[in-house]
Amino acid sequence: NGDRPLPHDFREFAVYVWRKNPRLWLLFFAQDVVHFMRYPLSFIFVGRIIDALKGANPANGIPHAVTGLLMALTGVLFIGELAHVWTAHIIIHWKPKLRAAIRADFLNYTMGHGHAYFQDNFAGALARKISEVAESALRLPDIIRFQIWFAAIQMLTALTFLFTVNAVYGLVLL
Repeated sequence: NGDRPLPHDFREFAVYVWRKNPRLWLLFFAQDVVHFMRYPLSFIFVGRIIDALKGANPANGIPHAVTGLLMALTGVLFIGELAHVWTAHIIIHWKPKLRAAIRADFLNYTMGHGHAYFQDNFAGALARKISEVAESALRLPDIIRFQIWFAAIQMLTALTFLFTVNAVYGLVLL
């Protein structure tokens, strides 16, 4: 109804969108971890492949360790891409439902106001504002996932791997 306050800042708006379907957001974040870590893990496997080939004698053929590393590299890239495709599939089916739910919430909020509110505000302007809020809400998951979450996962993954190589490298990254 009209007595409920609307979200006023980014954090409140993010919580508002999160509460629409928290299980879906958790699924997104889990899939994003798998999707975003595929390249850092791939670089580790490529490095190990190079190390295995560096000391090998070409006359002996490809070392057996390289075959396992290549299969692991292929598996990591394949699973990462599957997570990416599955997330895109979910988004295609989820966004129209989210848009409709947010429009309904904001329409209910608008309808909770008295007659004077509608006299002071043009109906077309109110409808435009409701539509703009719904469209902004659809951009919010992408902003959070690709600008904030992606960078955080990449930095934590790089930091973890640098600390495993040498603690000084990890401290330099910090």
